[in-house]
Amino acid sequence: MLLIRGSGCGSGGLMSDALVSHFAVFPTLRDLTATQPPPWLQGQSLAPLVTARHEHPAPDLEINDAVFAEVTNHVAYEPPRAVRTPRWTYVRRFGDRSTPVVANCDESPSRAIWLAAGWAQRSQPTEALFDNVLDPMKGTNLALDPAFAGILADLRARLAVWMAATDDPLLAGEVPLPPGAVANSPDALTPEEPLYSG
Repeated sequence: MLLIRGSGCGSGGLMSDALVSHFAVFPTLRDLTATQPPPWLQGQSLAPLVTARHEHPAPDLEINDAVFAEVTNHVAYEPPRAVRTPRWTYVRRFGDRSTPVVANCDESPSRAIWLAAGWAQRSQPTEALFDNVLDPMKGTNLALDPAFAGILADLRARLAVWMAATDDPLLAGEVPLPPGAVANSPDALTPEEPLYSG
């Protein structure tokens, strides 16, 4: 979710289901402030979603046909990558681990209930495919369903192209901690457990 308010954004509330990512924030600010972009700028500006729609409303306007996501380290090492289109979400987990990295989930009453119910031992798939329209809560993984093999192959390929284009270090194998960084073991249950350093 993203909220935008400021000069050049018009007045009154507008809502859009367009795909956005953090990469869009800087290009959007650059457009709304009419400043020159640096040569290294990535991402698509969302300015058309908040400016042009006031003059020519287009609730189905899309800026991106897909957005990508990555995590390598949070509290502990866990390197999933994902691609989302308006209809589909594809997630790929890398490495040999098949169970959740529990320390990466913040302390909460829900987390305590999940742990008591055996979540830490629950196997996670290497690949997951979800239908954002018919399954918005992402409860049914379609990755192993032959009826969705073509969609899975397309999103798998798109993710691979993006990882190559962004020179993702995960393509060379497990990503070590940067020098001086600290993290929990992926087997830790809480962030309070001992850390190791890079």
